[in-house]
Amino acid sequence: MEFWGIEIKPGKPFKVIQKDGFMVHASQVTLGDVEKVKKDETFAVYVKIGDDENGFMIGNLSQKFPQFSIDLYLGHEFEISHNSTSSVYLIGYRTFDAFDELDEEIDSDSELDEYMEQQIGMFTFFTKLLLCGSHIYMCISYEI
Repeated sequence: MEFWGIEIKPGKPFKVIQKDGFMVHASQVTLGDVEKVKKDETFAVYVKIGDDENGFMIGNLSQKFPQFSIDLYLGHEFEISHNSTSSVYLIGYRTFDAFDELDEEIDSDSELDEYMEQQIGMFTFFTKLLLCGSHIYMCISYEI
């Protein structure tokens, strides 16, 4: 496991291609120069996975809320972008991709659900967005 961080400049999406067997666990998104941002402006941060033309929004940044925490696992190839007038920073760490082998072993959503139940346990509480290859999984388990 090692620290990982990137700067995404305004109007320039940042493309990341992981080495085989590794993934990024992104944990914090921060607006660079907050002073450049007007009080009423809000900016979206987006991620695209692989060859997917349609990305999805992972959060908003503003002068009032210049950062947000996230628990996002990104494997393979992905692209981060935003519509801010300031740079945006994404930090986290690089780690071994346990889901790389999982992609090869699991053939259906029901097999993934079964695997996740085994890994999560029945009495845990968490929300994670798991990006396995080109698939996106939102795993939510509530304490009973």
